[in-house]
Amino acid sequence: MNIPDIFDDNKENELNEEPEYDEYLDELADAANMELLPPKSKERYDRVYQEFKKWRSEKKVNSVSENILMAYFYDLSKKLKPTSLWSYHSMLKSTLNVNEKVDISKFCKLSFFLKRQSDDYTPTRASVFTEDEMKKFIFTANDKEWLLVKVSKFNNSIREPSIVVLHGF
Repeated sequence: MNIPDIFDDNKENELNEEPEYDEYLDELADAANMELLPPKSKERYDRVYQEFKKWRSEKKVNSVSENILMAYFYDLSKKLKPTSLWSYHSMLKSTLNVNEKVDISKFCKLSFFLKRQSDDYTPTRASVFTEDEMKKFIFTANDKEWLLVKVSKFNNSIREPSIVVLHGF
């Protein structure tokens, strides 16, 4: 049995030749690319990407560059808070990478711009009820009006079921 010598310098090494891809493999790769986005938030990622594409269309811009993204985020900064800008950046980073093979993580000026937007921003914290306030609500609020809310809060928030007494059952 003859084994071909792949290290023979006189023979063309077929291992260095690029394989021919057919359309089926391209379709498989495209399907795999679509699964790169987080499944639970894919719709939101797509919405942000479509908004960016619409903005580009309105500005008659076809390409993606750091300057184009700087202009886009500058427009967004007039109506969104810095935390939202960072979310948009993250979603666009993923969708542009998947859909247009553009890696915006290397756009330093854009990152600096977003950081500067965050400099003077102080996020507001949502009010949260204390456990004592929840107990007071559950014991004193009228069941006819607030029973559904009480049950909902009991199921989601309170760790001590013994403190909840629901009347009317």
